[in-house]
Amino acid sequence: MAWSADPDLKIMFSRDNNSYKAKSRYNELHVGKKIIGIVDVLIEQGIICQKDGFNDRISGIGFQSRLWASDGLIEKFRKAKFNQFHIHSDEKREAVVLRDDE
Repeated sequence: MAWSADPDLKIMFSRDNNSYKAKSRYNELHVGKKIIGIVDVLIEQGIICQKDGFNDRISGIGFQSRLWASDGLIEKFRKAKFNQFHIHSDEKREAVVLRDDE
């Protein structure tokens, strides 16, 4: 879905098990911490790519990992018989709206 909207878009991904606790934003979407292992396999198989996040405990600055489709996966998307309008999400789904380039 993200690739269909913007091929250069990266998806933020938390590798922190605490992010998947009950009543968290991920848990509300029924995404459990097992997703971390699934993402690792997808990266290992070259299906998706990743830029590791980090947390500098001294400065308090941190960034979550970013994920995006590999060239091979993009090619499969291009050959697929569906488009972004065939993918639907729940109306209660949390939306993130970027207000500017920063």
